[in-house]
Amino acid sequence: MNFLKKLFGKIEPSPVQETAPIDAQISLSDFRDLVFNKLNEQASDLKLTKDETDIAILNVEAEDGTSGQSNLNNFHKDLTLFDGSLDEAVQKVIDGILVAVRPSKGVAPSDLLPLLRTSAYLGNLSNETTHKVSRPFHGELLEICMADLPTALRGLQDDDLEQLQLDAPLSVARENMRKLLPGIYRDDSLEIAALYSITDHARLAPSLV
Repeated sequence: MNFLKKLFGKIEPSPVQETAPIDAQISLSDFRDLVFNKLNEQASDLKLTKDETDIAILNVEAEDGTSGQSNLNNFHKDLTLFDGSLDEAVQKVIDGILVAVRPSKGVAPSDLLPLLRTSAYLGNLSNETTHKVSRPFHGELLEICMADLPTALRGLQDDDLEQLQLDAPLSVARENMRKLLPGIYRDDSLEIAALYSITDHARLAPSLV
């Protein structure tokens, strides 16, 4: 089961957590330092830089020129919910980064999902691939077709598109998302705007889309 599909799956009662929660007082900057140092030890071939304008961003570049960013903000916010140690949390982030820069498995059409991200998530894609896997959404946000793999979400690469042989990967990604969220309800009673809600998912039901 893949990363986002775990989120959208059936919600089971949570067992009593036996592992002590991670110290919520670790700063985002210190958390990034832990990821930076451990990733340097495990993947010395990667060029890592800490973004100077955003303490949540870690820039990663592989020897072949493939580059991208890892935004640690959400993971840091959820540290107290992580069922494991701080070292395990750091390793989970690193595993996700390595999947992104060192794809170990082919991407299938069923892995594709549309997400709202900035252009930084497109990496060094060719112009042709960029037009196929993204479209402007609002402001700096793009709708980007990404691969939902077992340990992480990662952007598509030129080789992925060559393997998939899809004319419209974003359309496939949207259809995959519809299957995950079949019960999206539209309320037009306000007349000036439509209100969307998820009606048949225990965790997401109160959410607005």
